[in-house]
Amino acid sequence: MAIVRSTSTDNASTGNAATDVVARALQGAPALRGVEFSCEASTELDLAAVVADDAAARLAASVADGSAAPVRYYSLGILSDQADLAQHAQDLLGGRGLRLTLHPMDLDLAGTDPLDISVLRAVRDRAAELDVAWVTTDLAMWVRGGEALINNLVPMPLVPEAVDWCVPRICRAQDVIDRPIVIGNAPYPFIVGNADVLPLMAEIVERTGALATIDVGHLYGLRRQQGRPLEQPGDDSFCWDHVVEVHLAGLVERVLPGGERVFEDFHTVTVSSGVWELAARLVPRARNLRALMAECELMPRAELVHTICRLASALPRWLPGEDPPQERCSDDATCGAG
Repeated sequence: MAIVRSTSTDNASTGNAATDVVARALQGAPALRGVEFSCEASTELDLAAVVADDAAARLAASVADGSAAPVRYYSLGILSDQADLAQHAQDLLGGRGLRLTLHPMDLDLAGTDPLDISVLRAVRDRAAELDVAWVTTDLAMWVRGGEALINNLVPMPLVPEAVDWCVPRICRAQDVIDRPIVIGNAPYPFIVGNADVLPLMAEIVERTGALATIDVGHLYGLRRQQGRPLEQPGDDSFCWDHVVEVHLAGLVERVLPGGERVFEDFHTVTVSSGVWELAARLVPRARNLRALMAECELMPRAELVHTICRLASALPRWLPGEDPPQERCSDDATCGAG
């Protein structure tokens, strides 16, 4: 695979890139640590621009004294062929100093349809036009029979066979897109299989060289539904050095008529206390983290600004220091402790 390769051109700014898996994958692309957020791209880009201005003004003094992280990234969730919408987002938000990341809603790396090369090429084109450092996707079926599922994605089954299925698809996608792909744990309102998602993700990362996202709300809901403790003994050996994003969003618990509890991912509600507490335990392990993300589609303006500012204040406590450390994080239990 051509994505993960060493470069010596930016050692002055990135330190010893040969020891930093994220720096290698990003090939020297500027990717400082900061807060990221998202809105509903087709209807809320104007809101995103106002929110970015509001948050920047509210955080200015705290960012200056180091007690808050700046808002640096905006996650653009679009279909791969929405070139005009991508350009509009770049014009509107890039002009405010936000670096866009790309979340294609038809990048189907864990689905059952054959990979659509035309979609991969369109993602490559959008990524190049926006000059994104990475492309994100949840490990889920995003397309079925050629139709994008968008809000009805089907999460990857929690079985070992899913790894063998996803690995060649991710390798092929990375070769075509020619940008690092960041795989994330999908929401699991209902579960097929009983494996823990993080070891499956870790094996996929190891075999593909992909980077990783941890969605804390998705992980919290899944482990509650599986009846597992929120922290697992194997969490310390997860590939935390590959984690470039951590996501926080609202979560709604429902009880079905038969008594089963399900946890559903809702970006319209604020982050729950349980998700927040789990994030405080997990984020310090992700020492190469670039973006702590608030997923806030269809959230009122004031609540969105509040959520962004809360994350901005938490990030320096969870990961002190402006830039990610350059030494590679080890896999022992002391990695990222705190």
